[in-house]
Amino acid sequence: MISFIFSNPKHHLEMMAPVVRELVQRGQPTQMISLAELRGLRTPAAADAKIDAPLVRALPALRKSPSVGAVRTANPTAVAATDGNAGQGVSTTRRLAQAAVWHGALRLRMRQLLHGSRVIVIPNDAVFPYQEIIAQAKRHDVPWVLMQEGIRFPFPNAFTGSKYGSSGAAAVCVWGEGSAEHFRQQGVAPVSIAVTGNPRFDDFGIEQWRSRGAELQGKLGLQQKPLAVLTNPVELQGFCGLTQKYALVEAFLQAAAPMCAARDIPIVVKNHLQEDTAAYQALVERVAAAHPGLTIKLITDAALFAVVAMARAAVVMASTAGLEALLLGVPLGVLELPPHGFAFEYVARDAAIGIRASSDVRTVDIDRLLASSSQGLSAAATAFVDRHLASAATSTAAARVADALMVVRNSISHSSTATRPSVHVTGNATGAHKS
Repeated sequence: MISFIFSNPKHHLEMMAPVVRELVQRGQPTQMISLAELRGLRTPAAADAKIDAPLVRALPALRKSPSVGAVRTANPTAVAATDGNAGQGVSTTRRLAQAAVWHGALRLRMRQLLHGSRVIVIPNDAVFPYQEIIAQAKRHDVPWVLMQEGIRFPFPNAFTGSKYGSSGAAAVCVWGEGSAEHFRQQGVAPVSIAVTGNPRFDDFGIEQWRSRGAELQGKLGLQQKPLAVLTNPVELQGFCGLTQKYALVEAFLQAAAPMCAARDIPIVVKNHLQEDTAAYQALVERVAAAHPGLTIKLITDAALFAVVAMARAAVVMASTAGLEALLLGVPLGVLELPPHGFAFEYVARDAAIGIRASSDVRTVDIDRLLASSSQGLSAAATAFVDRHLASAATSTAAARVADALMVVRNSISHSSTATRPSVHVTGNATGAHKS
């Protein structure tokens, strides 16, 4: 049995389900275990996930919505990590709550669900409860494989959480050579790294998403393609405090507002599901009040890809949404995060326009971004996508991940995981033994 564990029924499930389908087609017993309710999300039915394998919920609903866990304090020193993100540190209260959930119900439940598993597949090895699941797997000599869940880059020195990828996984399935470089620099054994691509994008229909973006634009009543601002909880990555993040986003919007209003360009803001929607609504309302001629909307319930696809340009801070924007052919801007500069290598590799924090030059950068919407992606941006999203004509990313899993599965004995297998993947899908 190969067991996949996920906590986000969107991007986690969307990248794992194609691999499950591939393994089932090869005759490999497989199951999926959902921790979605732990994050205030809902586990879909196996039929909705389009998999012909068991999909079981680990826990009943513990939170009413993802925003219940969002950090709302205005005190930047009080920011703590949430369930699905590694942050500057986890508060004592949250640690106690996590311990209560683990020892009260989840520990025994996971042991039952994982009984008989020969390999465990996880999207994160640096946060609760994946760290606890790994410790449990170690005690039972079960290897685990990490599937990269988002872009990877070094966090600032202020970050005190565990390093993603440092748990000793038997294999780390990464999206592209850019990620492979990162993991090698983080000390992951090169023999454990398989450059597979992201199965979520195997059947990614760019034109389909552009059509859905056009529908969303019409639904929102926007006459022109908007500038899309896609936020994420950078305070949990150690880049700044919560108050500083809101100030940074608002400063950008206040600067972009008159420039967009003069061109009749609307602005849409989409916050991350772990961010405080009410705080962003208040922020958007302040910008709207200061610029009566501007159309600005907060979007909370539309698919991220549709939001990006309808945009003339997108702006991010430190998130995978930037890579997805480039994949959709949308020009990208990246906000500077003082004093750390620009996160990831979007700007360093000329794939995006850096929007500097200084008010003296910020408007110049915004003007460049708005102008870039009519120029298409640069050669550097196209090369950047290739660097971070591997593809191969001979097989899908799902097949390459499945290949890596079967290398791990077939290399272990029933009593030992001491030998680390080489998970080099050539891109050609291979058959597998049943077990």
